[in-house]
Amino acid sequence: MSFRKWISERINQDRTIFLIYLLLIAIPMLRPIGLPLPIEEPTRKAYELLEKVPKGGVIVLVSDEGFPSWAELGPGEIAVYRHAFRKVKQDGCKVIMLTCYEIAGMILGERALSYVDLTGLKYGEDWVQLGYIPGYEAVLAAMMSDLKSIAPVDKFGTPTKDIPMLKNINSIDDYDLLYACTYTAMDVYIRQWGEKALAKGVPIVINMLSGTVPLAMPYYRAGTLTAYLNSVVAGAGYELLIGQPGMGAALMDAQSTAHILAIGLIIFVQGLFILRLTGGRR
Repeated sequence: MSFRKWISERINQDRTIFLIYLLLIAIPMLRPIGLPLPIEEPTRKAYELLEKVPKGGVIVLVSDEGFPSWAELGPGEIAVYRHAFRKVKQDGCKVIMLTCYEIAGMILGERALSYVDLTGLKYGEDWVQLGYIPGYEAVLAAMMSDLKSIAPVDKFGTPTKDIPMLKNINSIDDYDLLYACTYTAMDVYIRQWGEKALAKGVPIVINMLSGTVPLAMPYYRAGTLTAYLNSVVAGAGYELLIGQPGMGAALMDAQSTAHILAIGLIIFVQGLFILRLTGGRR
């Protein structure tokens, strides 16, 4: 059997190609390769904004993603949580966690928190979890003027007026950065936060699906949206910025190796086709 015939037979076997694809996706997922990854300007800006939160500053983390979006938004969410709690340890910042779209967001926010090293931190003094607060836009609007009015108790039933950390934290006057992770329309947050946050100079960062980035661009260019994270691409970039490659970097490695194989197959098959035309089938 000639080499050309052997190749021709196997190149037509879909299962062989699928097996190679499976391996090229699975290996980077299990052991990230660390392929070069350009970091988008909005991602770098989001990182810098969080890094610049002053000592003792207040970081608000709103987790409004859903289970179907975790693969895309999870890497960025985890990276932001890690960065925020690093600021707690290094600069004495305070973190407020809450969810107002659906309860899945609270569960996924807790999942992101599970990746954070909380050693040495004390609940109620360094961070607080307000849990799921139904109301969505009404909640987003109310937290700008009176947080305790929409969160009389935290996730565990403790009155917020009795939580030491929240004694002097209750409105936009007390926040230093607003962050939201959403898999729905991001303009909801701009509608309820934008005007007051802009007036107070409080940055807004939103972690969103790639499909909603075009909706965000006018707000970003106008300065109402200070920075955004573009799905898993930004998640991978943010991981690199904080020096903790994780799920995002692994997903991007897997995607890159799959694309390399696709391009290689296109070139190879076209070359084989040219050989057939010039040499005939044997």
